[in-house]
Amino acid sequence: NRPMAEHLDTISQQIKEPQIIANWLLGPISALANKHYLGFNQLPITAQQISELLNELNSGSISSKMAKEILEHMWDGGKSAAEVIADKGFKQLNSTDDIKPILMDILNKHPQQLADYRAGKQKLFGFFVGQAMKATKGQANPDLLNTLLKELLNAES
Repeated sequence: NRPMAEHLDTISQQIKEPQIIANWLLGPISALANKHYLGFNQLPITAQQISELLNELNSGSISSKMAKEILEHMWDGGKSAAEVIADKGFKQLNSTDDIKPILMDILNKHPQQLADYRAGKQKLFGFFVGQAMKATKGQANPDLLNTLLKELLNAES
């Protein structure tokens, strides 16, 4: 429809990845519009605000899951992505220095699971990922977390 196409055009001027824009317009944004019985010409957020959110996502400072939560807060509160991120503490942990101490603490608190993993129970990897995501409130970069966790689990004690 025309209002959605106008959003696409506006956002495309700032974000050069049309697939991501289309996925968000057709996915989470359309879902919220449908939930609230709104057309794209009635959205409580602007194309500029959507661009800001997608820029945060593309930069890696937030995860896709966080972006969806931020979108809902923007929708309900009329705030920008940056304001919601600051207010709600949404920030993806992208540093080894941030994540590694958390992982070390988890491994130290679960010596039996660590021993079992190292003895061949590879399915325990999921347990450690779950503990790490819980400890970081889902804010750890999943790729970095998995890489660091594998290194630590496979290191000799």
